[in-house]
Amino acid sequence: MSTPAAERPSRSTVASPTHPNAFTLDLIVRMLRTTVFHYSFGFVAIIGLKALELPWSHPATQLALGYTALLLVIYGVAHRFRAKETIDWQDQVVVVTGGSGGVGACLSGILAMRGAHVAVLDVEPFASHMPNVKFFPCDVADIEQLHAAAEAIRGDLGHPTVLINNAGCAIKGSILDVEPAQVEKMFRVNSMAHFWTIREFLPDMLRRNEGHIVTVSSILGWCAPAGLSGYGASKAALNVLHDSLHEELRMRGTKVRASLICPGHIGTRLFADLNTANEFLLPVLSPMDIVEAVIEAIGAKQSREYYLPWATNMMPLFNIFPLWMRSYLKELLGVDQSVRHLIPRQPAVHDKEN
Repeated sequence: MSTPAAERPSRSTVASPTHPNAFTLDLIVRMLRTTVFHYSFGFVAIIGLKALELPWSHPATQLALGYTALLLVIYGVAHRFRAKETIDWQDQVVVVTGGSGGVGACLSGILAMRGAHVAVLDVEPFASHMPNVKFFPCDVADIEQLHAAAEAIRGDLGHPTVLINNAGCAIKGSILDVEPAQVEKMFRVNSMAHFWTIREFLPDMLRRNEGHIVTVSSILGWCAPAGLSGYGASKAALNVLHDSLHEELRMRGTKVRASLICPGHIGTRLFADLNTANEFLLPVLSPMDIVEAVIEAIGAKQSREYYLPWATNMMPLFNIFPLWMRSYLKELLGVDQSVRHLIPRQPAVHDKEN
């Protein structure tokens, strides 16, 4: 279920994703992964040192040998535990909630191009020129509508093997400004709908002993700024839901997997009226950044968690810091600056003159 048009800014106000080659922390991390932290760097260093005619016993050569050996061990262990199965996308029936726009529409198109049969669930009309994409009008927060759509999917496409819970909406404003009905709607779409879709599609996956449930949450579920309390709380519920779902699947001993995607600011209409104050640490993501993470998780046939951009990988540990430090870090990262317009300032109170 996408946000109604009345609650979304126009397309012209959508924040542009940060250019992939812009100078950001993510670019630095990518460069380090392919240079200093890649085992080939060690071999190049050793060759360079030997070109300088340094003996094997020289400390610099010994350091290069040890560093290269360490990287080879790390890469070897990683390769040992890397998924070796390959997924046949043409055998997959994928359900994408909130698939009519933004990340959902991008996901539906890419999955269809890979050969998957895609069922799009949304309240907004969706048309695709691809024959393996089918739209099923549905409010996923409504159990009866969801069940009817699920039966139609099973009849038209077969039993879903992948569920991507992507639907979401956002109401912005202070706790005192948002209406109770708006908060209730956010929790129905952002949280409760995930319960209903999992209960609808998971039993078939368990019977077939295969499947994947992908939860698209948000970094704001770990660290919600002022003005986004309802949205952050609804996404925090998703993070805990995913954690519990993963443990239930593990204890069942099933091959059904569960993955979590926690993105930061995405360049879509949902948060078009918010600016990213610190693009070096928190660049604006493109829908394709999320699509790549989702497809990688499904293709690996493993339960995974992704935090985007790179700086947000520490967010699950954010709450171990004391309150004053968390507030300072939000200010440092520019989080407060991006939402300051959502919170009215307290008028100054002056003492009356005697």
